[in-house]
Amino acid sequence: YIIGVNFWTQIMPRFFLNNKMAAKAVFALGVAGLYAGQIWEGGTGFGHGMPFGWIYSKEPNSGKTEAMLALNSMLGFNSRSPWAGDCTKSAMFERFWQQTDLTVCVDDVVVSFFVL
Repeated sequence: YIIGVNFWTQIMPRFFLNNKMAAKAVFALGVAGLYAGQIWEGGTGFGHGMPFGWIYSKEPNSGKTEAMLALNSMLGFNSRSPWAGDCTKSAMFERFWQQTDLTVCVDDVVVSFFVL
């Protein structure tokens, strides 16, 4: 608890500067992911389903990857980098299965458009 409070109140504001609220939102989404099973069962009062977060900025170096690395560290995956957004769907679903009820961080999502 003390480490978490120190991280939230001291380290995040100094590291993320003007993007500290966005970084805190990423971290809060990860904490919500720890309760995904209860949220899916409707035990929260705000319906069924886990919140989905898309951390987006068209500006480079805004701290998105660093916020996801901090989230991974909190979840115990400090040596695991965020998942690559251009990986195959089967690899992505394998990661989802491995991290059941934990937030999966996907960095640099590649959006493809199909023309029919």
